[in-house]
Amino acid sequence: MMSVFYSSKGIVISKIKYKETSYILKIFTEKFGLISVIVHGARKSNSQYLGYFNIMNELHFDLIKSANSEIYLLKDADFIRFFLKNIPYKSQAYFYIVNELVRKIYTDEYDIIYQLIIKYFESLIENKIRKIYIFWRFLAKFLQILGNPIFYDNCYLCGSKLTSKRFISKRGDGFVCEFCSQNNKAIKAISSEATMIFEKFRNLGNVDLEIADNTIQEINSIFLLHLKTHFHQDFNLTLLNELN
Repeated sequence: MMSVFYSSKGIVISKIKYKETSYILKIFTEKFGLISVIVHGARKSNSQYLGYFNIMNELHFDLIKSANSEIYLLKDADFIRFFLKNIPYKSQAYFYIVNELVRKIYTDEYDIIYQLIIKYFESLIENKIRKIYIFWRFLAKFLQILGNPIFYDNCYLCGSKLTSKRFISKRGDGFVCEFCSQNNKAIKAISSEATMIFEKFRNLGNVDLEIADNTIQEINSIFLLHLKTHFHQDFNLTLLNELN
């Protein structure tokens, strides 16, 4: 069976030991999305790839794949960068949560998502503001690319501009104005601090705001509810509670 050659940048999402000296990698690639790659001999002491396949490393991969296999074989790899270099342990969850997202959500917008992830990682490294704001902006853009945006400016029921008092659908449909919330048990109010964050949402990442931990959890739960509604009901992000 004839093999085909492929080439793409990619981020190492996970790795498991395979046989005595090899790895099977999960890689999110710019051109092909999430793929599995066998790297023969990568665990040998004299391997040319020692240190290449740490989680969150970005590399350029040359790959081989036969038509009757879903798994790629590594032909060659060039190291680009290690995103977790010098990142404190408590901040690494902001990077690892991307692993959960790309594993759980199918999309064919590989190149756009890939560039968004790279920009997000660079912002986490370069920006001195609170990382949770960078994550929320990333997640909102991620959802928009997937075609399931979270609308935080207008009521999803009547379309009117939202004021300083906001409500949220318990089903995860979106934000609701005060008028539409009246006598609707499927809608609940959100806190004034969470409301303030969504009012300033377009500037998050550019300004630093003080925010209480319980408000962070509230906003995280709003995003998680949105994900569960628009993807599948058992959807969960285990690292979400570690972001603060």
